[in-house]
Amino acid sequence: MEAGDRFIRQYVNTTRALSTSIVAHLENGVVRGTAELRPMAGHRVAEIALSVEKPWRRRGLGTVLLRRIIGEAQDQRVRLIYFRFLAGNLAMKGLAAKFTTDMTLDDMDVVGQIDPRLDVPKTANQPSSMGWVRQIYSAFWN
Repeated sequence: MEAGDRFIRQYVNTTRALSTSIVAHLENGVVRGTAELRPMAGHRVAEIALSVEKPWRRRGLGTVLLRRIIGEAQDQRVRLIYFRFLAGNLAMKGLAAKFTTDMTLDDMDVVGQIDPRLDVPKTANQPSSMGWVRQIYSAFWN
């Protein structure tokens, strides 16, 4: 599903307003996966979101994106990261388990938290977390 111009403008505005950090994996100039870090509660607590296109799943891309966004949280001195995903999403459960054991079942969702202050190695040559958002923003407003 392609996102239209209106959706992208709204997404960029929301992302900027909430000081969201984004890391993205691009292949041949096309975004194939993203991880977002959205600050909450005075910027010491954040939530994450992760999205990888189906053909790029189960190749380690989610792990790389999650490491990078945790690295971003470390740089921002975030103390706690929250996440939530559907209980039936076994791939996400496996990915989250690489970074934390603090997960519980809440109705039809798994909720959990990651302490980014623990030793989670950053990925080498980490790109600027907001580079992708700046590119989208400049394409529409410059």
